[in-house]
Formats: sequence, structure tokens, C-alpha cells
Amino acid sequence: MKATYLKFAALCAVALIAACGGGSSGSSSTTASTTPAEPILQSIAVSPVNPTIPAGTSLQLVATGTYSDGSTKALTTGLLWSTTGSYSSMFTSGLVKGVAMGRDMVTATLGIVSGSTALTVKGPYVTAAAGGSHTVLRKADGTMAGFGLNHSGQLGDGTAVDRVIPTATVDASNLWASMSAGDFHTLGLRSDGSIWGWGLNQNGQIGDKTSLDRMVPTQIGTDKKWTVISASKAHSVGVKSDGTLWAWGRNFDGQLGDVTGVDKTFPIQVFMTPAAAGSTTAPTATAADKIWASAGAGSNFTVGLKSDSTVYTWGGNERGQLGNGTSAAPALATNVPTLIASLKALNISVGNLHVLAIRPDGSLFSWGANELGQLGNGKSTDGKLPVQVGTETDWKMVAAGGFHSLAVKVDGSLWSWGSNSDGQLGVGTTAESFEPKQIGLMRDWVFVSAGKYHSFALKADGTLWGWGRNYEGQQGNGTMTVKPVLVPTQLP
Repeated sequence: MKATYLKFAALCAVALIAACGGGSSGSSSTTASTTPAEPILQSIAVSPVNPTIPAGTSLQLVATGTYSDGSTKALTTGLLWSTTGSYSSMFTSGLVKGVAMGRDMVTATLGIVSGSTALTVKGPYVTAAAGGSHTVLRKADGTMAGFGLNHSGQLGDGTAVDRVIPTATVDASNLWASMSAGDFHTLGLRSDGSIWGWGLNQNGQIGDKTSLDRMVPTQIGTDKKWTVISASKAHSVGVKSDGTLWAWGRNFDGQLGDVTGVDKTFPIQVFMTPAAAGSTTAPTATAADKIWASAGAGSNFTVGLKSDSTVYTWGGNERGQLGNGTSAAPALATNVPTLIASLKALNISVGNLHVLAIRPDGSLFSWGANELGQLGNGKSTDGKLPVQVGTETDWKMVAAGGFHSLAVKVDGSLWSWGSNSDGQLGVGTTAESFEPKQIGLMRDWVFVSAGKYHSFALKADGTLWGWGRNYEGQQGNGTMTVKPVLVPTQLP
């Protein structure tokens, strides 16, 4: 009896313990759960890291947070953007706009955590084209402006009023890609591949099927395949993305290459073998008609560069500008693109009556008119065949002007030679130079453009510099003076 009682008591004790939460891990009871702590923001990184933008353009910045658990995510809500200095302006979305050249620190802050990046704002300019007595430029935001002589509307601002400071062209797109300035007219290429012309149109050089001067940019046809444009004294040329070459305007010397000598008020294709004058049969295009890479228009002649680096010339030749060994004008019926057999080039520049070409090995060759040393070969006699300029093989780009030449070497140094009556060589004097002379000691030049009597060059920092004649305001510095600008001077 006593043993039975003790066994019963033991069983009750075990049951009581189990009811109070004891026992083995197999118990059916549960413990209270706890919510994991939210990860804590530890740092903020701003990207892009240390960006550079041109003045007048904007850049979207992104802030990324790193948390205590190692995770990262883009930050948007509650983020505060700020910038130091006055070279940029910020928007609440993280969009920053360059205002003036300089360096600011841009900071993103969330609570007590912040991150920064250094923003450099460089000059606003991308390229420029120096013409007869006017200049046009393009900014990084896609806008175009001009200054200088405007009697024929070559500035495209809707007037015939000369300008001494950059004045915007009349256009709505703000999407200009490049431009070319002739003596009295201008061509512009938009980013959609369309081309536009304005200014003097006496010979149809605008290409809009009329001979009426245009005070505002006027589209040439409807095609949007253009990649290269070149404007000269009274004719224009262009290359399309399919490798075809087109020309329009004055044709008295056969510079359009169609053997007719008749001006054209709209672009016509240049064929290696055009139809005979007066023929009603259209020429047959061959593979050779579809490999043009670039072209340049001179005063009364044209130079074409093919994708295989071969060079062709046609048109007037009174100063040997065709580079074929003579100064005789080809018969009109045979004035077609003709190979310069001894030369291959990576790029060319065509001046008034002379030509510059850089070969694949970096050497520089020139030919044509040379009365003021514009060929740079130490002589003053015309060159009827391409002749090397010096012995250097480090030339990067060239620009042939009215009677002078400019060039940039691989090391970024700037050089000039030829006529200097208006200080267009930029060396501080008005004396001609028959060989290349370095302009200053700076080595950050990236682009040059030679006009008739004035010059412009662009530095890597986006600043634009001009020198030479300023009688018509083509320096864009707010003045119009007889006294030339003798050294490169920064455009405001």
C-alpha cells in the first residue's frame, strides 16, 4: 500500500514539473520571439566619383548607402544635396549643373551620415569654326553661337547686324553636332544627321534649291544621314553615312565634279565616273563611289579622302592646289575626282588655295599656293605636288586658313606658319613665317580652326582662345578694332 502511494506521488511530481514548463526539449511550449534590429546607415558614396562636366551642362548624381549588415542601396527619400562654392548649382533630385569654371564639393546627407565627391566644371566650348570674317562655335549643351561679320546672315541669328560677342543662332533644337564656316555662309550638322545652311546663297551654296540669302538656319533637303560638312567661298560639300559624297553651289571651275560647269542649288552626288555633260543617262554608282570618309572645299576646288586613306582632288588648279604636278586647269569634261598617287592621309584640311594632309605615320604634307609661306616648307613658291613639312612624324591635326596654317602635335603643342599680317599666327608679331613656329609653351591644345585672317583653338579644359584680325568683331571679345589680337586670348 505504502509503495503504491509513493509511486503515485512521484508521477504527480513529474506531471507538475511538466506543467510548469520543465522537462526535456521535446516540450510543446514556445518562447517569445524578438524583432531583429534595423540595419544602421554607416556611410554614403556619391557617384560618379570626382566627375568633370562642361559649364552649362548637367549631371545626375547618385547616392548609395552602406549599412551595418553589409547591404547597400540607392538613397532617395530624405536625402539632402548641397554644394560648396559658386561653380555649380544643385537640385533636390541630385542633378547638378555646371555654372562656371572651377571646383566644388558636392555632398549628400541623410541624418547624421554624409558622403561627398569633387566636381570639376570646365569651359563650355566643344568646337569652333573660323570663316571669312566671322566665327561660329558650339557649346557642350548643343547650342551654337556666332560673332563677327553678318552682312549676309552668316551668323544665323535672323539679322544682318554684325556681332562682337557670341550671339545664339535662331533654332529650336539646341542639338548641333558640328559646323563649318565659309567666306560668307555657314553649314551646321545636327545630332539627328540633318544639315542646315545660312548666309550668302548667290551660287546656291546653301543647298536649299534657291539662290536667296538665308538669315536663319535652313534645312537642306530632308535626309538625315550626313556625317561631314565643309563650306568654302561659294560651294559646299558633305559626306553621308553610306559613304557617298555630295557637292553644291558654284561650279565654274568644275569643283562639283559633275563635268558640267553649271552651278547647283542642291546637293548632287559626286561620282568617280559622272555622266557626260548633256547626257540624259544617270551615272551608275560603283563601290568606289561609296567609300568616302571626308572632304574639304577650297576656294574653287575640292579634296576628298576615302576610307582607304587615298586622296582625290578636282576643280581649279591655277596654284597647283590639285597636287597633280601641274598648275594647268583640267578640261571641264575630264575634271573628275583624280587620285594623288603618291599620298595617303588620315586627315586633310583645305584652305583658300592650299591643302594640308597628315599621313598615317604622323608626317605632314602640303601643296598649293605658297606666296606667304602657308605650306610651311621654308619656301615661297607654289607646290604642285605634296611635299613633307619638316621631318617630324608627331602631327595630330591641322587647319588650313586663307593664307596661313595651324597644327597641333601629339604632345598638345600648338604651331602656326604662313601669312601673319593680322597676327593670325599668334606668335606676338605680324611677321610671316615660312616654317612652323610653336605658339607659346602650353601643351593642352586639342583643336584648331583657321579662318581667312583669324584663328581659334580649343584647350582640353573646354576654354576657347582666339587671335588675329578683329576688324569685324570675329574675336567675339566685345570689341571691333583695327588692332589685331597678336597672341591667343581666352574668349569670355
